[in-house]
Amino acid sequence: MIISESYLHFDFPSYRDPLEVGEFVFPFVEYAASHFFLKLSDKRRTEIIIVDGSIRLKGLISISAKVLIGYGSIRSGIDYLAQDGKAAANWVNRYVQEQLKLPNDAVIARRVRTPGPTRLLRLYENVRSGTMSPEEATRRANKLFIEYGESDGMIHELIVPMSRELQLLAPQNDKVVLKKKYLGGAIQETHSRRETFPDERVRPLVVPARRFRIVRDSSGRIKVIDESG
Repeated sequence: MIISESYLHFDFPSYRDPLEVGEFVFPFVEYAASHFFLKLSDKRRTEIIIVDGSIRLKGLISISAKVLIGYGSIRSGIDYLAQDGKAAANWVNRYVQEQLKLPNDAVIARRVRTPGPTRLLRLYENVRSGTMSPEEATRRANKLFIEYGESDGMIHELIVPMSRELQLLAPQNDKVVLKKKYLGGAIQETHSRRETFPDERVRPLVVPARRFRIVRDSSGRIKVIDESG
């Protein structure tokens, strides 16, 4: 589960190799993974994704969803991970800009996200607002944990308490009424949708951009994976 995502899109001198930049930045994301999640004993996975041209640098910190069990309640764990994940991503963006000596006008876009905790938090919010039943939210949570690669046994440990929390959070009325709104004369159900950001809009590229993923392998060495396809 990705608990922290920093993103920095910037112009950089053409003579600097994007991979060199990525390998230089990688230890900063590793530091954030350890410093901002001190209470978590589970192994964290750190990645850097680079798309060159103007450089798009994405730092990802991942950890098993089982850490949610250690916070007293699943909801509390989600809130803590979201808070710490944002703090870590903000620090990475600021520190990378400082270390690369990037002036503000060189930064095209920056963002901070906590994809895993945010998706789970929306299930709680949808149940509380009455736009989703606890049963449907539980089913969707189960799918998310499968997507995050959790084992069947761990999913059971997570789903049982989460289902209880969702049931208690639901409005007291027997029926959950989906909120609707009129758009152009047609009624459309409102659903929770993924956040979009201006820098995610499709832009024409003069030349195909190269995409690389930087990770640390089992031997402790930094490994570059070409995902240009």
